[in-house]
Amino acid sequence: MFTKILLEAALHEEMTEHLGHEKNRAADGAHHCQRAPIRSHVAAKLGFSTQPGGGTSQTVMTTQPAVAIHDAGGNTVTTGSGSVTLALTTPGGARLTCTANSKATLSGIAAFAGCKVDKAGIYTLTATGVSLTSTTSGSFTITAGTAAKLGFSTQPSGGTSQVGLATQPVVAIRDAFGNAVTGNTSSVNLALTTPGGATLACVNNPKAAVAGVATFGGCKVDKTGTYTMTATNGTLTLATSTNFTITAGAPAG
Repeated sequence: MFTKILLEAALHEEMTEHLGHEKNRAADGAHHCQRAPIRSHVAAKLGFSTQPGGGTSQTVMTTQPAVAIHDAGGNTVTTGSGSVTLALTTPGGARLTCTANSKATLSGIAAFAGCKVDKAGIYTLTATGVSLTSTTSGSFTITAGTAAKLGFSTQPSGGTSQVGLATQPVVAIRDAFGNAVTGNTSSVNLALTTPGGATLACVNNPKAAVAGVATFGGCKVDKTGTYTMTATNGTLTLATSTNFTITAGAPAG
């Protein structure tokens, strides 16, 4: 009987010690959890959550850009508010238009719509916002539309009758917005707009376009006067050059 009492007392003491350790461990864990810092996402920078896609000039881009407000670690700050503005990083004379630009954020994201570029080329977009580090998109390509018209990319300049012009004309095949249609290889014909009895002669006329450009050579006019040239293609809107003057040569000795 005495032995039984001793065994029960020893068992009780061991269980009490064990339970005490478990309680202390739980308390320590709770203490550590209470001391863990709560991270606060503070708006710091911008980032493209959707990269812009390419397309055709003056036509809405295939993928419209979206820009997110990020914290320093790159997490989207869904409570972030403000406006984001887009611009072509290096426009080179091109213009970006969107339905709305600047664009207010919703849940930390500015989703743009109707964005398009008016000139063919390879571009990137830069997104900016007040007190936020700006960001630059990946590159995208804008191509020319369907061939619609001709245009003189190099105007003819004058010279002496029966002698090659000082500057030979170059004619580009362009879309409706003035972009060269580099895939077009059709032929271009030149003529004096109002010849008045004069004749224009070139090495090749008509001239086949290469990468959308017809480069003429050896063009000359046989009579003195002030002229313009008209470039035609048969299907595209014609183009007329600026004036150039042909003068008389030196008198025969």
